Amino acid sequence: MTSLAERRALVLAKVVKKADEHSRVFKEFEVVQEEKEKLKRYLQQMQIQLDTAVRLTCELRESSSEKGLALELLSTKLQEDKADRRKVTSVLNSALKLLQEGIFGVTDTAVASTDNAMGKVCGISNTTLTQLVDMLSSAEGVAIPDENPREERGDHHEKLASEPLVTYSAGDLGLVPKKAKGKHKPQ
Repeated sequence: MTSLAERRALVLAKVVKKADEHSRVFKEFEVVQEEKEKLKRYLQQMQIQLDTAVRLTCELRESSSEKGLALELLSTKLQEDKADRRKVTSVLNSALKLLQEGIFGVTDTAVASTDNAMGKVCGISNTTLTQLVDMLSSAEGVAIPDENPREERGDHHEKLASEPLVTYSAGDLGLVPKKAKGKHKPQ
């Protein structure tokens, strides 16, 4: 009987040993599963951060391209304004030179007539006055455009904006206001 009891004790010891091994393996498996879940959560967080970074990068690219386009348009507008200012300055300088030549230069009395009496008094020839009037009229046409485009204004404002504000007369070198074109009708 002792040998049977010893055998049972040995089998029981082996079973206990195997149970301990299975228990240890199961605990290791649980630890591995927990680590796997932690890694999965970590990877999900990293994926969210990566997606956010990609989205922000795309938004920054769009924003920078929009800003680049806006800067390009602004640069073009500023260059156009600068060119307009140069044209106006050039016309005004030419007009001043013509006035100086007309007033202080040699006068052409043969060309002067009763139509340009003011030109005679100042010593300015009729051709000089005509050139001056033409230059001032073209300077008014090149004037720097308004901030508000004409599409935003009504038809009445568009019609007024297209007409010169004043007309130049060669006879007196003064500004003559435009005549009212029947806009104010008596009632």
